[in-house]
Amino acid sequence: MSVTPTAHNGAKQGEIAKTVLMPGDPLRAKYIAETYLENPVLVTSVRNMFGYTGMYKGREISVMGGGMGMPSVGIYTYELFHFYGVEQIIRIGSAGALQDGVKLMDVVIGMGACTDSNYAYQYGLPGTFAPIADYGLLAKAVDTAKAQGTNVVVGNILSSDIFYNADTTVNDKWRSMGVLAVEMEAAALYMNAAAAGKKALCLLTISDLIYGEEKLSAEERQLGFGKMMEIALEPDIVFRQMSVTLCGKISLQEEIMDGKEMLKYVDHTLLTQTATWEEIKKICDEAMEYGTASVCIPPSYVKAAKEYMKDRMAVCTVIGFPNGYATTAVKAFETKDAIADGADEIDMVINIGWVKDGKYDEVEEEIRTLKGCCGDKILKVIIETCLLTEEEKIKMCEVVTRSGADFIKTSTGFSKAGATFDDVALFRAHVGKNVKIKAAGGISSIEDAEKFLELGAERLGTSRMIKLVKQEKSDGGY
Repeated sequence: MSVTPTAHNGAKQGEIAKTVLMPGDPLRAKYIAETYLENPVLVTSVRNMFGYTGMYKGREISVMGGGMGMPSVGIYTYELFHFYGVEQIIRIGSAGALQDGVKLMDVVIGMGACTDSNYAYQYGLPGTFAPIADYGLLAKAVDTAKAQGTNVVVGNILSSDIFYNADTTVNDKWRSMGVLAVEMEAAALYMNAAAAGKKALCLLTISDLIYGEEKLSAEERQLGFGKMMEIALEPDIVFRQMSVTLCGKISLQEEIMDGKEMLKYVDHTLLTQTATWEEIKKICDEAMEYGTASVCIPPSYVKAAKEYMKDRMAVCTVIGFPNGYATTAVKAFETKDAIADGADEIDMVINIGWVKDGKYDEVEEEIRTLKGCCGDKILKVIIETCLLTEEEKIKMCEVVTRSGADFIKTSTGFSKAGATFDDVALFRAHVGKNVKIKAAGGISSIEDAEKFLELGAERLGTSRMIKLVKQEKSDGGY
């Protein structure tokens, strides 16, 4: 059963974007949504903590309140990262300046977040953890501020658990260590992001001077907040995507990816029953020319394709395809045979009947067996999402995570339906950090492909993408 909605967040799966802007005040979230987003939709109002999803410059973004203090923001950001598949959260708030050089209305970017909280205790670390921002987000924010002529100060901030502190000397001590400003949430956000393998950044407008008498009026606060929003909403920041690992090579997806750049994520595929060697050679030639991630072909052509391409292109093949009901022994033999012929990657189909019977232990053991046959080769597990309930999909995310497989894959492309955006979002929310996602079947446009990547897919299985990039008419297919 899905863990969403939660006790604290009424949004359903897929209703929250990959990037979330998070002010503390829920009414501030409402103001941002109504002021900056196109067609904002209220997706949660549990406990009056408002969350909205809308469009900004043609792309989806969410904004949600996080409340006051680390316990509150800790709950909301944990659920967004782990249950809703959010990839990055940008906190936007106010702070009190601790240093004389930090002025009212300055924007402070929290490179690190010191804290008097014991929030990190939960991780059982053998030392003191240093909560820090994602460098890519931080660098883009600094560059954006400079381009906009906004004065920003970058450095350490303090996330304090205590607003009215009985020890009146605490600020002096943090000030002596060069800490720029004090707020109450960033450290928990940074720790949650680090533990989840996600990204976070904290932008703060200075609203008070701890060692001065000046304070911002309501109108001045709004003006200062607007400057911070101009930085936070810069497309290079809010649409910056995760670094992904493909075949041991690191690449970074920027906000706008052209079709040729996208091909490095594609398994160029030909799995039709009538495929001939001449057709297989053609997709091998295309894959080498355009630099796809691999070619995905029937097992009977693996040896010839490997000899034809040498080591210029990875060869992927399918096992137990497309129905998955061969015995484990047969699948293991197929896997060993394919690898002996030169396969670099294996896409196996699970036994759907076992899933329907609730035999998840048997499914997991089969995957482990085939991973053992693969050795250091990549194993992708096709679960055929169109045949599974949401509960079964989530269980399979857990099974694949435990099994040691490298990827979970949506579809064979030979059943009732192929990949869907909702399924990829669900995978992202429920698979472990060690498991990557492959969306396959029915990817019919560059826009669809880009959306799958934005949602968290790190490989795409399709026969159409090169034709789409070349702006040739696609004749359908996988």
